[in-house]
Amino acid sequence: MIAIAGFLHFLGQFFPPDYSSHYLSYLGLPIAETLGIAFAGVFCAALIAFPLSVIIGTRMPGSRLLYTVLAAIRSIPDLTLAIFCVIIVGIGRVPAW
Repeated sequence: MIAIAGFLHFLGQFFPPDYSSHYLSYLGLPIAETLGIAFAGVFCAALIAFPLSVIIGTRMPGSRLLYTVLAAIRSIPDLTLAIFCVIIVGIGRVPAW
């Protein structure tokens, strides 16, 4: 019973959210950085995907192998890819790319 009361107290601390100007002034840079990383990721994905889709769509030599490799990569869950990226690159801004 005490644990439930402690949990409800913990949840209650989230409401109402803090909209003070002091708190919101700290959010500008992290939000801009997050949006920049998201736009850069989408842009890089489009740059890579367009030529590969043309190769697969026109059935150029090697397109079947390329399709198989892309399907295999797509079958790996996102969390697993994120863990591999953190292991290879490390913690920080670079794994988000």
